[in-house]
Amino acid sequence: MPADAGLHGELVVRERNRLAFERVQQRLARRGAGAADVARQWPAHHVASDLVRMSADLTGWPYERRRTTPETLFADHVRQAPVTLCPSTTDPAVTRGWPKRS
Repeated sequence: MPADAGLHGELVVRERNRLAFERVQQRLARRGAGAADVARQWPAHHVASDLVRMSADLTGWPYERRRTTPETLFADHVRQAPVTLCPSTTDPAVTRGWPKRS
């Protein structure tokens, strides 16, 4: 990704095929060696949703434009952990094909 890209999103930790928010909280509560230990045990990933900076503040752009720009950036770069782009659509038929949450 370009060095000046600022991506908006969330940190997530996956555990047993689910997002484990409590693991993110536990990671935030640790310091020093304890923080390093839980980081290895529960690696976090950044799931980006839109672009808020690229050489300038883009928060004034409409969401659709801020969303399209990182889609283009991610298409040109490797999209794998620890940074991924979350899926987005306005088409309900598309969402029916997405995996169900448990």
